[in-house]
Parts: sequence; C-alpha cells; structure tokens
Amino acid sequence: MQQKRRTLKELNLLDDFLMTESMLHKETAELVARLIIERTTGIKVKKLIIECQKTINGIDMDHHGVRLDVSLTEVQIKEEGVDTVRVFDIEPNIRKDVNLPRRSRYYQALEDVKLLEAGVDYGKLPELWSIWILPYDPFGQNQMVYTVKNIVEGFEQIEYNDGIRKWFLYTDGVYGGSPKLKKLLAYLKHSSVENAVDEELAELHPRVERLKNNHKIGVKYMHVRENFIFNFKAELEERVEAELEERVEAELEERVEAELEERVEAELEERVEAELEERVEAELEKRVEAEVEKAKSKAKELALEQGMKQGAVRKLVSMVCKKLQKGKSIPEIAEELEESESIILEISRVAKVFAPEYDVDAIYQRLKAAR
Repeated sequence: MQQKRRTLKELNLLDDFLMTESMLHKETAELVARLIIERTTGIKVKKLIIECQKTINGIDMDHHGVRLDVSLTEVQIKEEGVDTVRVFDIEPNIRKDVNLPRRSRYYQALEDVKLLEAGVDYGKLPELWSIWILPYDPFGQNQMVYTVKNIVEGFEQIEYNDGIRKWFLYTDGVYGGSPKLKKLLAYLKHSSVENAVDEELAELHPRVERLKNNHKIGVKYMHVRENFIFNFKAELEERVEAELEERVEAELEERVEAELEERVEAELEERVEAELEERVEAELEKRVEAEVEKAKSKAKELALEQGMKQGAVRKLVSMVCKKLQKGKSIPEIAEELEESESIILEISRVAKVFAPEYDVDAIYQRLKAAR
C-alpha cells in the first residue's frame, strides 16, 4: 500500500525536516534544545551554540562521513576566553535501524576526532552526550529512556569517566523517565495543541505552528521532498539495476560452471574410455604374446618328447634285429628286452622283410608308415 505524502502542516518535530527548521530559527531552537537536554539528562545547560545538519567528513575520501541532525555545544564564558563544557548530538530517527548501537558509536568517534586539536591534552576533551529520539523500542524493554555509558565490567562501583553518555528515548515507552519527559516525547511525536500540556510546551507550540505556516518553509519542504523522491527513485533504480546485474552474473556464472562441468565430465569420460581401451588392448596383446610363447614352448616340449620317443623306438628296433640275427625266439627277445611279445612280434615281422642285413632305418620307416 502506497504511503500518503504528508504536507508541512502534518509534520511533527520528530520528523527530520521540521526539527532542522526549528533549529534554524533562533526563537525556537534554544527552547527545543533545552527541553530535550534538560528533560532527558536532568541538568540545566548554560549557553548553547547550535548547529543543525552538521556534516562531519570521514578521515579520508575512502571512509564514511556522517550528517548530524542537531549538534549543540555548551560553552562557559570566562575572562580568558570561552571553554567548551559539553557537546550534544540530538538525533531524531523515525526509521528503524537494527545497527543503531554501532551507528551511534561511529557518530561519536567522528565527532571526537574534531573536538581535540593537535598538542592539546586529552583532559581538555569535552564531554560528548548524544540523545536519540525514536518512535520504536530499540531494546524491547518498553522503557521510555535507556541510558548507556561505559563501565569497568565486574567492578561497576568504579567510575569510568570517559565523557561519553548516550540516551535512547522511546516515544511510546511506559517505564522509566519523568512525567515531563513523557509529555515532551508525546509532543515530539504528535506536535499538536492537544499535546502542549505544560507551560513550556505551550510556549513552544505557537512557534512550531509559525514554522508550519511559513510560506518560504513550505516551498523549501516541497523542494526537499521532490529532491528526496527523485534521489530515492534514482537510488532504487540503481539498486534494482545492480541487483539485476548481480543476478544475471550469478546465473551466467552458474550456467558457465554447469557447461564447463559437463564438458570436463565428457572429456574425462572420453579419456577414461580411451585409456581403458588402450589398457585392454595392451593386456590382450600381452596375454596373446604369453599364449604364443606358451604354445611355442609346448611345441618344443612336444617335439623333444616326440624326438625322444622316436629315438627309443629306433633303438628298440635295432636291439630286436640283433636278437633275431642271433636266432632268438620272440618270447626270449620280449623277456630280455622287457617288452610285450606283441610289440616284438610286430617289429620282427617287418624286420624279416629286410633279413638278413636288417637295415634298421628302413625297418623303422616301414613301422612308422604302417602306424
């Protein structure tokens, strides 16, 4: 749902623009400042020097600067000059900020850098008190005021006076605070005549109304609002464009990674298959060579065995022939040579063909051919 654009008359002192304008007009500035400081801290301030929308640059071009909504310096006039007693920073903040503690720390740090000139003793560093006015509860305890300062942990009775104090005011807080502070916060949140319920607020309200009805301030507000809208749109467009570009880059990177992964996986698979095929071929070739060598060895063994068998047969033929030449019978020859009579009979039948010379080679070849 689109938020309604408020007119100048609908603004409250809690709004940045109206607070700034109140600080630019002397008759209103000191009264607003004193009411906020005195009702928050409980002290009466002396002479105040007021600066609104004060810009403090970072320590160099690469570091963040800040813009203080209202900066006030409490001074004490002496015969020898003017002494700075305290510096106050008043920060109305209607937009919820989860980093408020760190933001307040950064503001305080940059202010400190500007408060002490070179060569001046640290004891001359003035107190720095900041007051944050919020329409939301920064710490969730429903307190009207949260006071923050540094302590020595475990020894809270020891005073650690570094001059830094912070107050976080919750406009709708129920607990803590004073009745006067409660009335002031109600008026800051809704700057209407109904909330100008005490003497000081009744004095302040007509001044605030004059600001709201000032034509020049109204024109200025329109320009500020238009510039804000223009800058907001430009910033929004820039953010959208940056986010879109980031998303496109992320998606492109994701696609490139997926494509690269797919290609690497395919190439790896191809290499694995090629290497596996190469290994299989090498292993197969190795096994074939081994089988061939084994066959050759077996062939040699068989040839040798065959040769040995042939030599033994030829020797047996020769011995049988010699026995036949001596006129010995088949049984006698078989007994003497310790062979079966059937083998001796087969040799003697062929041998008789070549008697009486008994050509051993011819007999052996005839026997071999007959088998």
